[in-house]
Amino acid sequence: MTGKKHFVFLLIAFFLSCSNVIAQSYLLLYKKGTSRRFKFEVSDELTFKKAGQKKFITAKIIGFTDSTIVFDGFELRPGQIDIIKPAEGNLAEEIGRKLPLAGLGFIIIDYFQGENTNSFNKSSLIIGATLAGAGVLIGSLNKKKYIINLKWKLLIMN
Repeated sequence: MTGKKHFVFLLIAFFLSCSNVIAQSYLLLYKKGTSRRFKFEVSDELTFKKAGQKKFITAKIIGFTDSTIVFDGFELRPGQIDIIKPAEGNLAEEIGRKLPLAGLGFIIIDYFQGENTNSFNKSSLIIGATLAGAGVLIGSLNKKKYIINLKWKLLIMN
């Protein structure tokens, strides 16, 4: 019986010690009514366009205050940001770039390595065109920028 009491005591002590973890602030970009969310933490690079500017700015997030995002050398309120670009190199972008090349490469290789040299095989054309079409479709579905408006919101979470 004393073994169970010690185990329960240790379990309660463990959970109480874990509750002292300090929460860090982060920037949250989310679409109202959906589960689409992007989280930007300290030391992340953010590419954005300020209200009234034509060029995008890429800056590293140094920290957060109650109402501002602190970058290296300047601070901004979330309301001053109009457009955010997602980070480069996400999976959909990579697939959208590489699948059309793979489809074209498949057709070219089959053209020179096929049974009848220097002729196109119908099934190879279908497979190569399908790969290329899928890559173009996935690449076009990849969102290039998020406009902060009534649908997309930008908040500092504590």
